[in-house]
Amino acid sequence: MKTFTRILLAAGLALIGQQASAQQLLENYENTRLVDYPATQGTLTVVANPGSNTVNSSTSSASYVRDGSQSYANIALQPKNGAKFASVAAYVAGTKRISLKIRSSAPAGTSLLIVLQNRAKTIATPYVYPQGNFSGYFNATTTAVNTWETVTFTYSAVASDPTVMATDIDQIALYVAPNSTSSLTYYLDDITGPEIVSTTTAARSSATSLATLAAPYPNPSTSTVHLPYSLEKAATASLALYDVMGRRVATAFDNQTKPAGDYSADLPTANLARGLYTCRLVIDGVALTRALSVE
Repeated sequence: MKTFTRILLAAGLALIGQQASAQQLLENYENTRLVDYPATQGTLTVVANPGSNTVNSSTSSASYVRDGSQSYANIALQPKNGAKFASVAAYVAGTKRISLKIRSSAPAGTSLLIVLQNRAKTIATPYVYPQGNFSGYFNATTTAVNTWETVTFTYSAVASDPTVMATDIDQIALYVAPNSTSSLTYYLDDITGPEIVSTTTAARSSATSLATLAAPYPNPSTSTVHLPYSLEKAATASLALYDVMGRRVATAFDNQTKPAGDYSADLPTANLARGLYTCRLVIDGVALTRALSVE
């Protein structure tokens, strides 16, 4: 074994079991629907895209009619199947950013605000602000009227719950036009944020799926890696390669519905920097991983 590979594999031991903090498309109101909406102050429905443009040419989007009687009306988003988000520390540091697409007749300069939360703590009684809220707020502002635009959120520190850690997040609270009486309709799409990971063990039996991710080969890889996997039941699956910073660097497929069976996917590695990577197979919100070194 080459010295470089020994170093990488030794370093990889420290990463086993850790969650990669990557970015993921959470909701596009079409074929990627990874979140539920346990609480909405207003009315949220899936509708036809009200005005396709180069920013958003999708068929469907969300229509959110804000409840004007609630100054801080919000939409709560939770990962499906009791999952939670990977560590959100990189979002606080600003190395990763939450984003979404929005269209409305509201004036440019309309505020958007996101709070990352631990739901169990936010609903515990008696409630004392800011229990359940992690670290601070994420803010964005619109710049356009009656056309789609992508807004990106920037972190700012405010009072928060010190008992909520970066790995405790299982809810996103999205505030549209906070501290207002707006009852306008806001169209939303392509919500992108922290990657979803399971709170259960990776190898599991359930009513939805059983899966196995076999060892990648060749390992180390210099040009192409083969990733064998199997599904005992039909499932929604994603397979990708992540670097040690949690960035997705190669994707075999993303949120595809696959029948039961044995499979193998190939990913090119020739253009990747030498280093340690993680092969990640996500089955119905459950992540299975294998280490890979690239030379």
